[in-house]
Amino acid sequence: MTYSEEITISEDKSTVMQIIADPFKFSGMTGHISILGIQDNKGERSPPQSIVKTDDKYWIGIVVGTKSDKVEGSQGIMDIPMISPNSIEYKGVSDDKKYQFRILFILKPLQEKTRLTVNVEFNIKQGILGRLFLASIRHLRNI
Repeated sequence: MTYSEEITISEDKSTVMQIIADPFKFSGMTGHISILGIQDNKGERSPPQSIVKTDDKYWIGIVVGTKSDKVEGSQGIMDIPMISPNSIEYKGVSDDKKYQFRILFILKPLQEKTRLTVNVEFNIKQGILGRLFLASIRHLRNI
């Protein structure tokens, strides 16, 4: 599933970049991703206060709602954000490879404002139960 939205924010580009580039603030904004800690290059997972190296990945929880008002979740990893002068990209995948996401923020400065384009790709590996949850994932369009 892909989704794109464009909004204008009453803050300068630098301020918006600082907020979105912070993985903890980003995960809090989504409502579907929670940082549980870090995963080092050996696959070891530790609490967030253990973050030392910038090449570590984030150990995350991915939470989605279902049609029957239940919650489905999975653990996985999220790469550190890829930051360029005008964009920030986050990628992640659940441990079971059922959920994958890519979220790209494109920032364009306007006079004392910022035009923010958000492109979301959220893929669910379709199993028997996956079909039950697909419709509920569509509410990600409210990001």
